[in-house]
Parts: sequence; C-alpha cells; structure tokens
Amino acid sequence: MDQYSNITYWFLLTTVIAVAIYDLWVGTNYGGVYTVSTRILQVSRVYPILPLAFGAVLGHLFWPQQ
Repeated sequence: MDQYSNITYWFLLTTVIAVAIYDLWVGTNYGGVYTVSTRILQVSRVYPILPLAFGAVLGHLFWPQQ
C-alpha cells in the first residue's frame, strides 16, 4: 500500500467506528427512535430516491476495479 491508501484506510475505519459508537450511545441514552439507521429509514420514506442513490454509490464502490 502506498501512503495515501493507508491514510484513506484509517480515515474510513475511524469514521465507521465513530458512527457506530455514536449510534450505540444515542440508542442507549435516547432510545432507538434517534439512531442513525432509524433516521435514514425515515428520510428514505419521504425521499425514496435516496436508497436508489445509496445503492448506485455502493455498486460503484464494490464493482471490480483494475
């Protein structure tokens, strides 16, 4: 791995861990209504294009790359 991919790896890992800790903290202290996944679901019901957009982005991220 080169220097930049190592920075990207740690940035992504840190972000995922921070969101998971935040989500657990919110769920524990304020109930499941305020968790990240619940909010995403609520917004997706109002704007159904969002799940399609997330799917398109994830498809591009995980499509085999050279």
